[in-house]
Amino acid sequence: MITTTATHNSDNTTIANATVPINSCQDVNSQLDSVMAQLWPGNVSTVLCNFSIPEFACASFANLSSDDLVTLLACKLPSGGIYSKEIWELFVQKFSASLEEALDKYSNETPLIRLPSPSILDGISVIKVNKFSDAELKNVTFITTWFQIRLRPFLASASTDFLSSLSSKNFSCQTYQVV
Repeated sequence: MITTTATHNSDNTTIANATVPINSCQDVNSQLDSVMAQLWPGNVSTVLCNFSIPEFACASFANLSSDDLVTLLACKLPSGGIYSKEIWELFVQKFSASLEEALDKYSNETPLIRLPSPSILDGISVIKVNKFSDAELKNVTFITTWFQIRLRPFLASASTDFLSSLSSKNFSCQTYQVV
């Protein structure tokens, strides 16, 4: 199970260096934790699509495999649900251990029928992309994997915030061309 360190002030909570409004989960009421506790370690994939992205982001349960995340993304993204950047940040942080493998699989297995919400890419950016080291930003293989595989399904709906954040990155000439 993934554990995170959280600190609070009156308006925000910081989870692993990402600050999100403390009320992001205020209106999320779910039976997800109790259902997952009953099914774990069984076949949780049978009930994944019965719960929303905010329910997963706000639940204490944080143990999904990359295959489970692909199943969840495949059933939730085409439905067109729009969730806040903060919810996506919590979701990405909670499942970051299996996220990269899940994004690889999702990119290869799922044709994109409709444009996803820009908030998904914004959430991934805050938790993952903004943490890329200078060496990673100059590594062609690393950047190719992230931008041409993992993020590809989401790039068509990139927000101005996401694009603006990329402009401040110290890419090499080669990695800039990849992006």
